[in-house]
Amino acid sequence: MATTLKYGSKRDDKVTGIARKELEKELGRTVVFKKNYLGKPENKKLLNP
Repeated sequence: MATTLKYGSKRDDKVTGIARKELEKELGRTVVFKKNYLGKPENKKLLNP
């Protein structure tokens, strides 16, 4: 199951990247800024430590 999730995650990243690039091309500007980047949460709980 872990392999399936890993494959799905990589596939989702690829699809998201393509969509972002197409949107940026259409808008003529970038959509990702330091201002709207959330970063890592300070208190992140792990499922399997």
